[in-house]
Amino acid sequence: MSSKLKYSLLFIYLSMLCYIVIAQLTTSLILNLGLSFVIAVLSIFLLKKHIALLSFSKLFFILSFLIIIYFPMLGEKEKSSLEKRSLAEFPTFQTENIWKVFFQFQDYFNDRFAYRNISVMAINKFKFIFLNISPLPQKVLIGKENWLYNSGNEYIECTSVPYTNDELKTIKINLQIVTKWFDNRGIKYYFMIAPVKSRIYPENMPIILRNQLKFSKLDQVYTYLQQDTIIKFIDCRKELIEGKNIRPTYYITDTHWNEFGAFLAYQKVMQKIQVDFPDTKILQAEDFTIDSSTLLGGDLQTQFGFSDQISSPIFYYHLKNIQPPLVVGDYDTVHLVGNYFTFKMEHEVNHLKIFVVRDSYSEHLRNFLTPTFKTSTYAWMETIPVSRVIDNKPDIVLHEMLEYFVNSALLLPPEIANDKTFMNKYFPHYHSGERNVE
Repeated sequence: MSSKLKYSLLFIYLSMLCYIVIAQLTTSLILNLGLSFVIAVLSIFLLKKHIALLSFSKLFFILSFLIIIYFPMLGEKEKSSLEKRSLAEFPTFQTENIWKVFFQFQDYFNDRFAYRNISVMAINKFKFIFLNISPLPQKVLIGKENWLYNSGNEYIECTSVPYTNDELKTIKINLQIVTKWFDNRGIKYYFMIAPVKSRIYPENMPIILRNQLKFSKLDQVYTYLQQDTIIKFIDCRKELIEGKNIRPTYYITDTHWNEFGAFLAYQKVMQKIQVDFPDTKILQAEDFTIDSSTLLGGDLQTQFGFSDQISSPIFYYHLKNIQPPLVVGDYDTVHLVGNYFTFKMEHEVNHLKIFVVRDSYSEHLRNFLTPTFKTSTYAWMETIPVSRVIDNKPDIVLHEMLEYFVNSALLLPPEIANDKTFMNKYFPHYHSGERNVE
């Protein structure tokens, strides 16, 4: 091949390579092109003797390899993560952390190089479709019939490492204190733990995860509270397990229960509430029309980077002959502790107000609670916003939390803990460290 063609090809390749690199430093097209051409010409001039010794095939191989290596720098940087996490930011140069900058830039580049998400999705699909393995075994495992389960170390620890006896005492006394404190103000407090999917569908778990989740913190807590006469706790595990004989109660590809599972939990909640409020009506299955479809996605499957390989049954419950509730006010964006929103039924249901402290499991649950009460307020957070509850003046407080978050029950709301008159009267030894419970 003639030298002119050889150098022309070299010029094109070097220009492309320079353009890719310089594009990371400037957005000016003219400046980028100009610098690329200048650097390419200078490189050819300085390396002319060495280039002359290379055959065309060797030169083509070297340049192609360099283009492939630097290709991820060509294109728009990624702005979101398939793993549903925050991406690394561009490092800030400071004298005290100059030695860390290179590692921080590596994290930044690894998170944001062009076409990263497409590449990760392709690799993950290959693992799932052809190798039948989880692309993220440290976070999600695949069980029987493609049921997906959380498998992170933190998840396993929060659900399956036993509480100490002192921790159990703390949970119990704190729940007793909260129940008594609200009861003194004419408010009934109910406590419910939403079980994780592995408690309801252990038969579909992979063996490795089944061995890691043999112990249940949820069993431990409910067993410890079983003889208590103060705490109004709600255990809906039996209903969710028995409901599987009718239709699935949890999503195959998601962490959460589906609307049917939420309906079963709702009925158990209302049975408990009805003991204190006997005139409260519990919605039944015949009050709804039920549609079904399939869900593509789910928070567990989307962590793989795709949502089109596993489907899950999904159910929609539509109330018959009942007008939808009105939203009272907007989402509260002022308070950083969580979102608050209130619904009000136009027609006469009853005169009860319920305040629900909740997590994502109440997204479906509120579809049934809302039409059951005249007014229903929802606060998405782990701990009880005591001052907000008092301002709301509800008849009922329902505290729903996922099994994963039960550790928050180890913390007593500061407004209650600092109520010295109440604490000295009913729990005088609490602040001394004694955890004597009834």
